[in-house]
Amino acid sequence: MKAGSTFKLMVKAGIIVAYVGLIIVLIVQALTPGSESSNISNNVGDKLNDVATEIQKPEAEIFAVESVKITSITVGGKALDLDDVSITVGQSAMIGSKVVPENANNQSLVFTSSDDEILRVYANGKITAKAEGEATITVASAESNQIYDRILIKVREVGIEGIEISNIPDEICVGDVHRLEINFTPDNSSNKSIIWKSSDEEVLKVSNTGSLTAKGEGTVTITATSYANPSLSAAVEITVLPKPDIPSIPVESLEIEAASNVGYIGSTVKLSAKFYPDEADGDTIWYSSDETVATVSQKGIVTCHKAGNVTITARCSEGIEQSISITVKEVLSESITLKIEGLRKDGDNYLIKQGESGKVIATLDKSATVQTVVFSSSDEKVAKIGQDGVIEAVSGGSTTITISTSYDGKTTEESFLLTVERITLKDTMENFYYTIRKSIGHFGAFLVLGIFGALTYYIILPKSFKGKLLSVVICLVAGFAVAGITEILQLPYFTQGRYCSFDDVLLDFAGYCTSAIPIGLIILIAHPFVLVFRGKNVK
Repeated sequence: MKAGSTFKLMVKAGIIVAYVGLIIVLIVQALTPGSESSNISNNVGDKLNDVATEIQKPEAEIFAVESVKITSITVGGKALDLDDVSITVGQSAMIGSKVVPENANNQSLVFTSSDDEILRVYANGKITAKAEGEATITVASAESNQIYDRILIKVREVGIEGIEISNIPDEICVGDVHRLEINFTPDNSSNKSIIWKSSDEEVLKVSNTGSLTAKGEGTVTITATSYANPSLSAAVEITVLPKPDIPSIPVESLEIEAASNVGYIGSTVKLSAKFYPDEADGDTIWYSSDETVATVSQKGIVTCHKAGNVTITARCSEGIEQSISITVKEVLSESITLKIEGLRKDGDNYLIKQGESGKVIATLDKSATVQTVVFSSSDEKVAKIGQDGVIEAVSGGSTTITISTSYDGKTTEESFLLTVERITLKDTMENFYYTIRKSIGHFGAFLVLGIFGALTYYIILPKSFKGKLLSVVICLVAGFAVAGITEILQLPYFTQGRYCSFDDVLLDFAGYCTSAIPIGLIILIAHPFVLVFRGKNVK
């Protein structure tokens, strides 16, 4: 019995000492200068901030892609009717699209064409018409290929409106050769095939490429008819003269001279034929082995149309010929213009919050035929970027975003530094450290004080019901008094760098009551039952 009584006495003494000790600690803390108090709470705040940051990952707020919508198709800034989209061979267009909802985390899209030979589509949504026909363009979410939108696009040829024969010889004699040319209206007509016909091939023969061979004297009508539109034709009357009785030096060989064996789409290469011996005289006819790659005029001007290799041949009237191989290459953009959306600019760098997204729109030179743009991030653990330019901020740190276009061993690129700001608890609170000090330093501390206060007054006051009721009242009054005293001690008169607020008194007392009142009510409710259990009268 003595041992039990001693233990109970020690427990009661411990509770009372803890209660008094807590009050002393609160008073000492109230008298601590503001700078020291702030440093203490801020150190605690830093540790809690790290924990909160780790817990509060952006994955906690993920918005899935619900649908993808094609919103527009524009050619040269002009919007087309989405119900019946039609473009011509050689034209380019841009597909406008959006992801629903607009705040979906993954904004990346994947563009595909059902037939690249008819309609080619690039990662940035640009399409180029290659040949006549129909193709379906699919715009799918990179998050799921089951979320997509599609549109059928018709590619039609550019109709020929008129033809005209050009490069007509001023004079042609028996034995001469010459080649006629055709001017098309419009110049970008798709099908430029021509059917040639001579009214008398015994006098002047014409080949399917427009080459003339003078066989005898006379006047002949040469007719050119469009293969695509037979109703369009042009004719020219040519008179073949007798072969002049002038001794000529025959061509023994010829050589093609060129400034370069390389041409670029849309540009020209000038060729010239040199005869040997130098005194030799003759006509030259130029041919291209593939006029879809490059065509050659009868003046030796090679016009490049698409990437590939082509053989250009020069033939003289004696039947001697020479060829040269020309490589036609794509045109690489010399610069990349960037339009950046959803990022905040900071000098030459950009900022984005962890979990947010942005977009980089890259524009190449108008003359560029290489339209492939590659987006990359130097550190995908910090931020990822899709091939449609959509940036996903993953975690705090810095990464270099690079946008490049490459061809034939050459690269043009632009880059910028992107800093991803990590999500912290500060982003969801007006003042993180202030909240820490209030919730831990005030409310939390008085919550603990209320527990020991309720138990202390229960121990030291009489065991009757009235005594217990009095203990609850005194406990609450004492709690409010301690809250008030600790706040008054923070007046500049007592402590430098601190301030006093009645709101803080209420916050402290709220923490105190949160624990003291429930414990007091339990004591009051349980007290009669304890007395009955002990066989005593309830007073």
